[in-house]
Amino acid sequence: MKIDYQEGLIDPAELEEDPLLELGKWYDMAKASDDMLPEAVSLATVSPSGIPTVRIVLMRGFDARGIEFFTSYNSPKAADMDDNPNVSLAFHWKPLYRQIRIEGTATRVDKAESKAYWDTRPHGSRLAAIVSTQSASVDTWEEMADQVEELEKAYPEGSDVPLPDSWGGYRVNPTRFEFWLSRPSRLHDRFQYTQTDSGWAITRLQP
Repeated sequence: MKIDYQEGLIDPAELEEDPLLELGKWYDMAKASDDMLPEAVSLATVSPSGIPTVRIVLMRGFDARGIEFFTSYNSPKAADMDDNPNVSLAFHWKPLYRQIRIEGTATRVDKAESKAYWDTRPHGSRLAAIVSTQSASVDTWEEMADQVEELEKAYPEGSDVPLPDSWGGYRVNPTRFEFWLSRPSRLHDRFQYTQTDSGWAITRLQP
């Protein structure tokens, strides 16, 4: 399918000096757009044997410390990040013809932060996280559903479901950002932020 992308430019005079503030502006645009899940972000990690893997996770917040998401600490991606913290993230907001790529290092958040987010999750999601050994093989879906049903007897709706040691958050401390806006004839508009000793350097990139 041939697509000639939208008109529009990134005005360098309007770019924030801090890329996390610029991320906030673009994210607000994505949240205001219909039919989107703006927090969906691709996460790329590298295994100890050097094999790259990418999957989509849900960003659960960002601030001056970085970009945060949560997962099973028993998952393959957690094993990758604990061995090699260098990761990449990519947001793709198709209705806006915009992308943001981020490179940085991932570290676990403290247990108090994980617990604070854990308590906001739907009851069933917490029970499923306890039951699941993420990405491990299982014979049938019903096997997991039965385990969740059994666990619900101990922790009925409305009760305090304890945070398991096997679940929690990661924060990506960014070292590089790239903001990408599509342009006609694929002459796309791209700006890169790279970390320096004195702050962030901004460079326009060729498409």
